[in-house]
Amino acid sequence: VTIVLADVARAHGVVTATPRSGGALTVNGLAIQVPAGTNFEDRESRQGRFGLADIRIGDVLEVRGAEPPQRRSIRADMIQRIRDDGRTWIEGVVSSVRAGSVVLLDTVVETDARTAYEDAAGRRLTARAFMAQAAGREVKARGAYRPDGSLLAAQLALKN
Repeated sequence: VTIVLADVARAHGVVTATPRSGGALTVNGLAIQVPAGTNFEDRESRQGRFGLADIRIGDVLEVRGAEPPQRRSIRADMIQRIRDDGRTWIEGVVSSVRAGSVVLLDTVVETDARTAYEDAAGRRLTARAFMAQAAGREVKARGAYRPDGSLLAAQLALKN
């Protein structure tokens, strides 16, 4: 069986479900697949050893991995438990661009007049220039989740 994975996928946010709570590990509405060999690191220094069984609802994680074919998921290579810094973001390849939004990791990322746009070197872009370049590119979206599961972006940045 060959599994085709997209480019890098990342999520930074609060755990809302764990396998122990009757579901998959979930961060930012994304199901986090945790295959054997996933590396774990506890940056909160709660304990020496850290693994999947130690993750609790409300923990803040940074997950790095790849986007598998399953919708709204990340196949984790690395999971770090970190201190809550109030930030929420996702990073992945933009699968579609629409007027005022992009889709990455099967998540609709909405923009508004306050959204900031950057190129891969960190230079400011206009919304139009960003959207013209975003399709098929790796993008980091920082913002806040809405009740409908979309993300309202405070910042969109091209990563490659």
